[in-house]
Amino acid sequence: MEFFPPDYSTARRRFRSAADRLGCTIESQAIEPRGPAGEELTIDVARWGDPQADRLVIVSSGLHGVEGIFGSAVQTAWLEKCGDTPLPGTAVLLIHALNPWGFAHSRRTDDRNIDLNRNFLLPGEQHAGSPQLYGRLDAVLNPPGPPRRFDFLAARALAALARFGRSAVTQAIAEGQYAFPRGLFYGGNEPSEIAGILDASLPRWIGDAGHILHLDLHTGLGPWTTYKLLADYRLFDDQRQLAHAVAAAGHLIEPQESPSGYYRSRGGLGGWCRARFTDRQYLLLVAEFGTYPPLKVLSALRGENQAHHFCKPGDARLAAAKQRLREVFCPRSERWRQRCIGQAVQLIESAIQGVRH
Repeated sequence: MEFFPPDYSTARRRFRSAADRLGCTIESQAIEPRGPAGEELTIDVARWGDPQADRLVIVSSGLHGVEGIFGSAVQTAWLEKCGDTPLPGTAVLLIHALNPWGFAHSRRTDDRNIDLNRNFLLPGEQHAGSPQLYGRLDAVLNPPGPPRRFDFLAARALAALARFGRSAVTQAIAEGQYAFPRGLFYGGNEPSEIAGILDASLPRWIGDAGHILHLDLHTGLGPWTTYKLLADYRLFDDQRQLAHAVAAAGHLIEPQESPSGYYRSRGGLGGWCRARFTDRQYLLLVAEFGTYPPLKVLSALRGENQAHHFCKPGDARLAAAKQRLREVFCPRSERWRQRCIGQAVQLIESAIQGVRH
């Protein structure tokens, strides 16, 4: 079976079909915005295993819209390949397309340009402000016009790196900002519709499980065909041991670490889940699969954002920008796809074994 879908509708159909064949319980949660053809868009949830499970593995995909191409492929592949005998006391919860609008429209954000993994602020935190350096870089990151064939992004980026340093620039760009609504990595001015859906529905989806290991699938950060597990909050010793056991061929990065090319973000789903479920043992790890070099990924994000805001429907520049965005987050390379989907399916299996011990 071809696991990598050409679009959101195909991804949803394949996921639900595979979940139904395995005997999962399936639920759909519609969102307000519509798809490109006016179709309904939904977050689909499939649960497999012991209904009264105390130990639960959650695998979520598509929080960053277009990254759902890979995430959906992984979830469908696991459904197709896993055994049909649930483990006693254990269940798996698959949350398909957390950002169905972004998936369907080939955007990383939701319909209000919100980067959802910057939107889950904790109680008392305000959806306001931005890193000081982000404001100084705004003209480079978010040009007020459609994409141009030559705009010298590489030269301007190198100048910024030379002036401010790589770590400072990376942190300022990707940390999350709440002051430039049309800009990259915008966290919104209030909780998003998706945040509200998770706040209302995730406790019911989890049920009575007391030990939860949550893998949130992402792409675009890190070396080609490798993956890392990222925590956006400091782990306790037992959580760290579990994370290392699950990581297998990957590597765990915690927020106190600052390896080259990585950053600390605000408003991440992991910290929000930990704060939301203080009565459970809840560990969320971002499973980040590497694709292209950072400047190429940033250039694709920047170009698609320009095209979205400044090109009319049907403009060839808009179509090209979206195709480029899909490529940097889910490469067409067969080697990349085979290797990464194999690693991801094995990661889910390791998580199931890990949460049981």
